[in-house]
Amino acid sequence: MGAFGDLLVSKLGARELQMTRDQLAEYAMNDVEAMLAEPFPSAQRWLAEFRDDPKDNYMVALFADHCMCLFQAYKHAIEDTRPN
Repeated sequence: MGAFGDLLVSKLGARELQMTRDQLAEYAMNDVEAMLAEPFPSAQRWLAEFRDDPKDNYMVALFADHCMCLFQAYKHAIEDTRPN
Protein backbone atom coordinates (compact mmCIF):
# COMPACT_ATOMS: atom_id res chain seq x y z
CA MET A 1 0.00 0.00 0.00
CA GLY A 2 2.86 2.36 0.76
CA ALA A 3 4.39 1.90 -2.69
CA PHE A 4 1.00 2.54 -4.29
CA GLY A 5 0.61 5.69 -2.20
CA ASP A 6 4.05 6.88 -3.29
CA LEU A 7 3.12 6.25 -6.93
CA LEU A 8 -0.09 8.26 -6.60
CA VAL A 9 1.70 11.12 -4.87
CA SER A 10 4.29 11.23 -7.66
CA LYS A 11 1.56 11.20 -10.33
CA LEU A 12 -0.20 14.07 -8.55
CA GLY A 13 3.11 15.93 -8.43
CA ALA A 14 3.39 15.53 -12.20
CA ARG A 15 0.02 17.32 -12.42
CA GLU A 16 1.44 20.05 -10.18
CA LEU A 17 -0.73 18.96 -7.22
CA GLN A 18 1.17 18.66 -3.97
CA MET A 19 -0.08 16.03 -1.54
CA THR A 20 1.50 13.71 1.03
CA ARG A 21 0.54 10.06 1.46
CA ASP A 22 -1.32 10.95 4.67
CA GLN A 23 -3.27 13.69 2.90
CA LEU A 24 -3.99 11.29 0.05
CA ALA A 25 -5.34 8.68 2.47
CA GLU A 26 -7.56 11.27 4.16
CA TYR A 27 -8.83 12.50 0.79
CA ALA A 28 -9.54 8.92 -0.32
CA MET A 29 -11.51 8.16 2.85
CA ASN A 30 -13.57 11.36 2.42
CA ASP A 31 -14.24 10.35 -1.19
CA VAL A 32 -15.37 6.87 -0.13
CA GLU A 33 -17.62 8.31 2.58
CA ALA A 34 -19.25 10.57 -0.03
CA MET A 35 -19.72 7.58 -2.34
CA LEU A 36 -21.34 5.54 0.44
CA ALA A 37 -23.65 8.43 1.37
CA GLU A 38 -24.72 9.21 -2.21
CA PRO A 39 -23.52 6.49 -4.60
CA PHE A 40 -25.07 7.66 -7.86
CA PRO A 41 -24.11 11.38 -7.74
CA SER A 42 -20.60 10.52 -6.51
CA ALA A 43 -20.05 8.00 -9.29
CA GLN A 44 -21.46 10.47 -11.82
CA ARG A 45 -18.99 13.16 -10.70
CA TRP A 46 -16.09 10.70 -10.81
CA LEU A 47 -16.95 9.43 -14.29
CA ALA A 48 -17.58 12.92 -15.70
CA GLU A 49 -13.83 13.46 -16.10
CA PHE A 50 -13.61 10.57 -18.55
CA ARG A 51 -16.73 11.12 -20.64
CA ASP A 52 -17.58 13.20 -23.67
CA ASP A 53 -20.93 13.99 -22.04
CA PRO A 54 -20.42 14.51 -18.28
CA LYS A 55 -24.16 14.03 -17.66
CA ASP A 56 -24.28 10.62 -19.35
CA ASN A 57 -25.91 8.10 -16.98
CA TYR A 58 -24.78 4.97 -18.80
CA MET A 59 -23.28 2.45 -16.36
CA VAL A 60 -23.14 4.94 -13.44
CA ALA A 61 -25.11 2.71 -11.06
CA LEU A 62 -23.00 -0.32 -11.97
CA PHE A 63 -19.80 1.70 -11.45
CA ALA A 64 -21.02 2.96 -8.06
CA ASP A 65 -21.85 -0.60 -6.97
CA HIS A 66 -18.46 -1.83 -8.17
CA CYS A 67 -16.65 0.92 -6.20
CA MET A 68 -18.58 0.14 -3.03
CA CYS A 69 -17.84 -3.59 -3.38
CA LEU A 70 -14.14 -2.84 -3.83
CA PHE A 71 -14.12 -0.64 -0.75
CA GLN A 72 -15.78 -3.36 1.33
CA ALA A 73 -13.28 -5.94 0.07
CA TYR A 74 -10.32 -3.68 0.90
CA LYS A 75 -11.79 -2.84 4.30
CA HIS A 76 -12.23 -6.52 5.20
CA ALA A 77 -8.76 -7.40 3.92
CA ILE A 78 -7.20 -4.70 6.08
CA GLU A 79 -9.25 -5.67 9.13
CA ASP A 80 -8.44 -9.37 8.68
CA THR A 81 -4.68 -8.84 8.35
CA ARG A 82 -4.16 -6.03 10.87
CA PRO A 83 -2.17 -7.19 13.90
CA ASN A 84 -4.17 -7.23 17.14
